Amino acid sequence: MKTSRLFVVGRKMGMTTINTDSGSRHGVTLLEILPSRIISKKTIDSDGYEAVQVGYEPCPSSKLSKPAFGHQKKAINDSEIAYKNLNEVKVEDSSSFELGQEISSYLHIGEKVTVVGRSKGKGFTGVMKRHNFKGGASSHGARGVSRRPLSAGAMGPARIFPGQKMPGRHGSSVNVQRNSEIIDWDIDNGIVAIEGSVPGGRGSLVRIYPQQELPSDIEDPTLKKEDVKTEDVNTTENIDTPEVKEQEKEKKDAS
Repeated sequence: MKTSRLFVVGRKMGMTTINTDSGSRHGVTLLEILPSRIISKKTIDSDGYEAVQVGYEPCPSSKLSKPAFGHQKKAINDSEIAYKNLNEVKVEDSSSFELGQEISSYLHIGEKVTVVGRSKGKGFTGVMKRHNFKGGASSHGARGVSRRPLSAGAMGPARIFPGQKMPGRHGSSVNVQRNSEIIDWDIDNGIVAIEGSVPGGRGSLVRIYPQQELPSDIEDPTLKKEDVKTEDVNTTENIDTPEVKEQEKEKKDAS
């Protein structure tokens, strides 16, 4: 996914409701935005493609190996802090980013985002919970088969086809949730409210990707835009010149 804006990492805090100024009520998920920095850059000349590597979830540098910390040392001024996780994002031009640049302020109120997270692990589950099966009859002589998948394959091939819905491990998979809206953002505390649910349990990490550049018609209190006054220049004014009058006279004569 090539973009000019990178992802933001948040830690899931829980869910609540928020009443907006317009009077509408939204069920939202609160995410604590974690500090993240650009650790390294990839260019076409050296690597064959344009990308930046983002580090997030800070930790003491003593918890990393010397090669891992040495990779981050150029972008980090403090020798006691490092980042646990590194993730690479392809961009259109890596020269617009700098090493050590903070990227925790890429979200804006009112824009649509894509949230990527890992769902809760539910262990080994049956077909009713895993695939939403209806279940068998519990009467008319049925014994112990109300939650079983029953017939699973065809008699001709005498085997189970790949992809058959059966009991197995449920959850703990990467989920991509699109068209989630940013309802509110507490800049001082670094907390973002996203409408609806978010994959994962409390304390899990999610990545928030902007789906598109922020539309210009969204008024965002988190953006500090300078008022630029532009003068409208009308270039379509009719100027009465001898040449124009002569052309109009020729048109009348021709008609």
